[in-house]
Amino acid sequence: MENKKRLFTFGCSFTQYNWPTWADILGRSLHQEGWEFHNMGRAGVGNMQIMKTILKAKQVYNFTPDDKLMVMWSSWNREDRYLPDKGPGGGWILEGNVLNNKFYDQDFIEKYWSLEHDIIQSWSAISATRQLVKLDFEGSIPPVEGLDEPSDDELLKEFCDLEMPNILQPPAHDENNLDPVVCLDGHPKPALALDYVDNVITPLTGLSINQNTRDWAKTWDAWLNSVFAPVLTDPEPDKCWNLVMSNVNKRYISEHRRFRSENHLQNFWDPANFLDYFKDIKKQL
Repeated sequence: MENKKRLFTFGCSFTQYNWPTWADILGRSLHQEGWEFHNMGRAGVGNMQIMKTILKAKQVYNFTPDDKLMVMWSSWNREDRYLPDKGPGGGWILEGNVLNNKFYDQDFIEKYWSLEHDIIQSWSAISATRQLVKLDFEGSIPPVEGLDEPSDDELLKEFCDLEMPNILQPPAHDENNLDPVVCLDGHPKPALALDYVDNVITPLTGLSINQNTRDWAKTWDAWLNSVFAPVLTDPEPDKCWNLVMSNVNKRYISEHRRFRSENHLQNFWDPANFLDYFKDIKKQL
C-alpha cells in the first residue's frame, strides 16, 4: 500500500496563529489533493523548542521519504522552558522575546541572559535539526528581536546583519498604512502569507496553491479588515480587541477542523502524558 503523503510544518506564531498562515494555506491546498496536514507551529516558541518538537514528531510519526517537512525558524532572542505547573497549553512558557515579556523579569535577564547564549542555542538547534531530518523547506522570521545596534559592540553588529534563509518579513507599519490589522497586529495576514508561498516556497519546492484556497485566503483577509476596523475607534479598545480576537480564533479553529490533524502539538507536550513520554525515552537508552 502506498504511503499517504503528509506535510509537517514547524515554527512560531508566523506558522500557527489566529488566522491562516503560510503553513495553513499550503496545508489546506495539499489536503484537497489527499495529503495529511500537521501544523506543529506554536506562538511564542524559539528555535530550541522547534528542534525539540521536530524530534518528538519524528518519534511519533515515523517520517518517511514521502513526507514534506518545512520549518519557519523563529527569532533568536527567545527562552524555551517547559514548566508544567506554569506554562499554558502543555507547559511551555510561550512569551516570545525573552527581553520583553511577562514571565522573565529584569532579575532573570541580568543573571542569566546573554547574546552569546542566544546565538549558541539557536545555531545549535538549527544545525542539529539539519542533521537530524531532511528539511524540504527552511524559512525564517527576522532573527533579531528587540535589540538595538550599538556602534561599539562588534558581536551585536554582526548579529544584526544576520541573514537567515527565505525571511518572511512582518507587515510594515507606518503612518501611511491604514490597514487596521497591520496597525494592531504584527503578523502577516493571509494575503501576505499567500504571496510568500507563491514567490518563495513554490519556486523552491514545486508545491503550488489551488484556486479554491486562494479564494479562501482572500476572503479571510477581507473579513479580518472588517472585524479589526472597529478596534481603532472603540472607546474601550482593549475590551474590543479581546472580543475580536476571540471571534477570530473561533472561526480559525472551526474552519481548520476540516483539514488539520487533530493530534495537535498541544497534546504532544500535555503534562498528563509526560510519564508516557519519559517511558519512551527509557526504551531508547
